[in-house]
Amino acid sequence: MKIIACQLAHYSVALKTTFKTALHAQNTANGWIVQLKSEQGHFGYGEAVPSLRVTGDSDASIVGVLRQIIFPAILGKNFENIGKFDSFVAKLITQNSAARNSVSEAFLDLLVKDQHGNLADFFAPAKGQIGTDFTLSINDDRQMQVEAQKIVDQGFSILKIKVGENAIPEEIQKLSRLVKAFPKISFRIDANQAWNVRQSLQFNQLASQKKIADRNS
Repeated sequence: MKIIACQLAHYSVALKTTFKTALHAQNTANGWIVQLKSEQGHFGYGEAVPSLRVTGDSDASIVGVLRQIIFPAILGKNFENIGKFDSFVAKLITQNSAARNSVSEAFLDLLVKDQHGNLADFFAPAKGQIGTDFTLSINDDRQMQVEAQKIVDQGFSILKIKVGENAIPEEIQKLSRLVKAFPKISFRIDANQAWNVRQSLQFNQLASQKKIADRNS
């Protein structure tokens, strides 16, 4: 598949409420959308999100790497599959995970569309659909349960919970109450680098004792 055009666009969206993790709080969602076009006229899309404290990527690094290095290198070239595309990009530059992942996402989207399919069928051909989660930011117990109920009412069956602000036993108690309140929901836990290996193992041990870890990940 030959790539004949590469585009990059910025977005900044105000959030309805402050989103808080163990590392920071934010009131806007900011990022970059990559668009790749194939010779057949299809478009593939990917996203790059700056996060200096998590991945080391900034707006400037994302734009620079994409426009000055990756786009010129892939434009006009043919790639047989996603593996060869990713290997090619990996040889261009190290680190810069946001920029590299965004073009990988866009190319895979483009490749699947050129094969007259969609990403849901590609990743889950038997079901034809893919489950995704909704992330709840750090908050007090009551507010997290209120927010969780709103999301569950919208049809979500998987919730990702931000933790790491409080001591691990306190986080376990908060999660236990959520699990009890929503027994049919699967929970994913994200501490956003707030815990080291020892603390993560402590969480896993306490969560197992509370019968959280055996039903969630």
